[in-house]
Amino acid sequence: MKTHPLALALSFAAMLAVAAAVRWRGHHAAPDDIAPIGRAEHRQRSSDVNATALQMAARPRDEIARWLSTLPLSERDKALSILVAESGKSDPLLALEHALRIQSPALRDECAGLAMAYLYERDPHGALERMMAESNPAIRAAMAKRLLPALAESHAEDAIGLLATGTLDDASHFPTLVANVVQRWAQKDPVAAAGWITTIEEPDLRASSAAALAAVWMQRDPGQMEEWLSAHPDQPNVADLLRARPGRDSMKNHQEDASHAETYAPDDTIVSEPCGDDPPQDD
Repeated sequence: MKTHPLALALSFAAMLAVAAAVRWRGHHAAPDDIAPIGRAEHRQRSSDVNATALQMAARPRDEIARWLSTLPLSERDKALSILVAESGKSDPLLALEHALRIQSPALRDECAGLAMAYLYERDPHGALERMMAESNPAIRAAMAKRLLPALAESHAEDAIGLLATGTLDDASHFPTLVANVVQRWAQKDPVAAAGWITTIEEPDLRASSAAALAAVWMQRDPGQMEEWLSAHPDQPNVADLLRARPGRDSMKNHQEDASHAETYAPDDTIVSEPCGDDPPQDD
């Protein structure tokens, strides 16, 4: 017996409807049904990759490269950031190689800065030479963020000299970098730092540097700062230091200024912050 064409059409339409419903169910499954499992699997996978990266840090280069090639991009960048933190302790230049292979620009720059911080602890001169030779402005700026405040602790004039070369002017955080250097310098020789600030021609940079100096100087030796200001009434641009000075008799102003100083303060140790989220912890 022949099936009527209309019946066949209706049957085919019903099959399509069932298939569409199945597809819709697959795409719109309740999040509560699948999300917990997905999150747990993701956490476990991330933990496994992190643990493997810690173990791979001591392996030969070719073995590390083969393992990295098996990872998706998102996991590869995280693994490389762990390799930077681990390799930097024994081989900073290898750590820098790992850092420069990271695809994410922000994470790459951060990890390159960390690698150079490790190198600076071993070879300050070599680290600074490598920083100034870096052709990528963003990477060079990230290196400077780590290195120059540390350099300023012992050789402030050298740090200022590097800032004055103009090779770091395009860094978005350049004013903060200058302020960090000024504050480290102010811990040793605030008078010299004050004299240099008065030579800065750019008004906003001069004002932010003066604020950084005043915050430290008022805590370190407010009397000395007052004497310097009184002795240099005609010093060019000294008004910036006067404006940055906290109120003489106001403890509230002094405390606020001390709080302001903390916004500029660099890390206590040059390698105190590993790059990337959830950095590996030492045993």
